[in-house]
Amino acid sequence: MKIGIRNLELIYAVACRITWICPMTFDNFPLDVQVCKFQVGSFNYDDAKILFRDEFVADAKSIRSVLDYSVSINQLSPEDRLSRVLTGNYSVTGFELILRRKMSHYIITYYFPAGMFVIVSWISFLVPPESVPGRMTILVTVFLVLVNIFNSITNNIPKAEGLTAIEGFIIVCIIFVFGALIEYAYILFQLKIKTSKPPNFAKKKNFKTVTEVKNAFQRYDLNGDGKLSRREMLANDEFTTEEIETIFELGDVDGDGELELGEFLGLMCPPDKPCTEGNQKICIEQNLSEKIRTARMDLFFLCLFPFLFFVFNFFYWILFLTRARMKGKVDVE
Repeated sequence: MKIGIRNLELIYAVACRITWICPMTFDNFPLDVQVCKFQVGSFNYDDAKILFRDEFVADAKSIRSVLDYSVSINQLSPEDRLSRVLTGNYSVTGFELILRRKMSHYIITYYFPAGMFVIVSWISFLVPPESVPGRMTILVTVFLVLVNIFNSITNNIPKAEGLTAIEGFIIVCIIFVFGALIEYAYILFQLKIKTSKPPNFAKKKNFKTVTEVKNAFQRYDLNGDGKLSRREMLANDEFTTEEIETIFELGDVDGDGELELGEFLGLMCPPDKPCTEGNQKICIEQNLSEKIRTARMDLFFLCLFPFLFFVFNFFYWILFLTRARMKGKVDVE
């Protein structure tokens, strides 16, 4: 400590342990940088009488932190070495403690799994809409896992005024999976509307009574096992390959790849009026166009979702990493 009036130097040494409060903000968690300033001085004499000077050197290699941060200690900037108040300017000294959070744990534990689950949800666009259990299992499972990750994060991270960076990331991941669920729900809704009005499927040979349909079923059933396969119907040479595919698409309710008598009756015995040959072609074309339209919708979202997710990650990491870098740089300067 230097006293300028008498031009004397007074050295005073004391060992002490200091505990001080550092105000922290966690809006950018876990990409946050915390800056803590320790300042000490005398407010009895202004800078014209007392000037404080520090001579310590912080060695980065000797700093070992067991916290969630990497710690660095810097000297105070020239602006922070002078305290300006109403009674005058006072000299202060101290240091600046910069805490940069270690990201590896959060990337491995939260970011990487969440991103992988979003990518897994895109596989549902490749699953045929008729495979309801398979597609719903993928989407619902991924959705619930992401919700569980979000709940785990909110219970274990520091509290902030609003959403933290990692909470925002997980919420966006949940929105992407929820969007895939909504897209599939729309497809199922369209299929439900379509199946709620049983089509008057036409045949090369019109059936007028239930007995005729049963006799035709027995005639087509070459194996006599009470079920019709595509090969058996194709062997009778009464339906084309496209017509057989449409029959199985509309009539195979249980999805076992074969038509039972009840399924065959429900398809071939429309409740209102028999179909004509012209209506048959229209029915086939409508079903094929519906299938193509659904496939195009899945393909569109299969391309759109990865593009949007890439754009989101691009701006997300640039924004928060730039914030952290700028905060640390400004405070150091």
